[in-house]
Amino acid sequence: MILGYSESQLANLIISTVILGAAGIYGRSAAAKVRKIKVAARIHRQHLAELQDIRELAGTWRHPGAEWLTELVAGVEEQFLYSAPVHSSMFATEATLTQQISLLHDQVALLMALQSPGSNWEESASELAESISATLQRRNRELAALK
Repeated sequence: MILGYSESQLANLIISTVILGAAGIYGRSAAAKVRKIKVAARIHRQHLAELQDIRELAGTWRHPGAEWLTELVAGVEEQFLYSAPVHSSMFATEATLTQQISLLHDQVALLMALQSPGSNWEESASELAESISATLQRRNRELAALK
């Protein structure tokens, strides 16, 4: 007898402590993964919401190029619809996408504010949309490699 416990009781106590400790570690790990998944899904929803806002803003523009711009943004938005939310190890890529979408939003807002958008506004908008598409394609390849 050790400390008033039989050897089998002491062994059961040690085994129970180890099992509880392992369960606690597993629970914390699982909770951290769930948090990362929720953050990834939130970022994905934010990207989609901002692209929808940009498309709607472009649709209100009173300019002959408004329909083209709206379709350009809708094309980028569609690419996001068929893309999975980000993996937690790729938050840098998501930050890049967030910045690019923000730039597109700023560009469309600026076009709305200008009397005359200038001669190369379509080229500039196309380049930004292509940049977003390229980053999204790179992200999708990275996601596929992680699976």
